[in-house]
Amino acid sequence: MQANPGSWVVQQDPPVGVRLSTGPIQSAPSSRLRVVIYYFHPTFRCTSCLLAESLAHQVVQEHWNDALDQGVLQWRLANIDLPENQSLTRLFAVDSSAVVAASVRDGKPVRWEKISQVWEQVQEPDTFRGRIHGQIMKLLSDE
Repeated sequence: MQANPGSWVVQQDPPVGVRLSTGPIQSAPSSRLRVVIYYFHPTFRCTSCLLAESLAHQVVQEHWNDALDQGVLQWRLANIDLPENQSLTRLFAVDSSAVVAASVRDGKPVRWEKISQVWEQVQEPDTFRGRIHGQIMKLLSDE
């Protein structure tokens, strides 16, 4: 999927013992491709939504800690109810909890894949984690 999103701001939730990227999407010095994993959520979060976030974040930390340190991969939370995130939710067509893995070049998403209805998919955690892992692998291989 291609995009020309303009500009947007991702409103971050306060970190709770997890490492999050802050500020705008960081551009690589040489316009190298980056991968950003977004976890979109509403203000009210059910148990399944919290579990989905936890599972997705675990996959990122377990498999790509070095990529996080190098800035090749970023983990971001975005509350879909905040006006600051509306352009981003429109870009990715997100209207409920979802995980989006996006390839980012020069600070703008150029390709992405979305897992929506995460509350249904966390009933099979291994399958859900495998989908997250597969999406990240696919996008990182394009780097």
